[in-house]
Amino acid sequence: MQNAREREDMPCRMSVFKWLRESSAFSDQYAHAREGEKAAHSIGQRLLKNVEIENAVSEAQNARFKRAQRESGH
Repeated sequence: MQNAREREDMPCRMSVFKWLRESSAFSDQYAHAREGEKAAHSIGQRLLKNVEIENAVSEAQNARFKRAQRESGH
């Protein structure tokens, strides 16, 4: 995903900082958006951790299955 600051259709950082200083409505909306961004990041991190756990469990189950097959002569 392209960073918003790198997109040509987005304002430059200095404009955003100016709007943050000069407009309480913009500043409030910006703060709200940042909170949402942080919450989304936190959810994404938890999902990735769950996937890592599921992968580790799956690998352990596969290893046990293969070991049981070898031991049974299959």
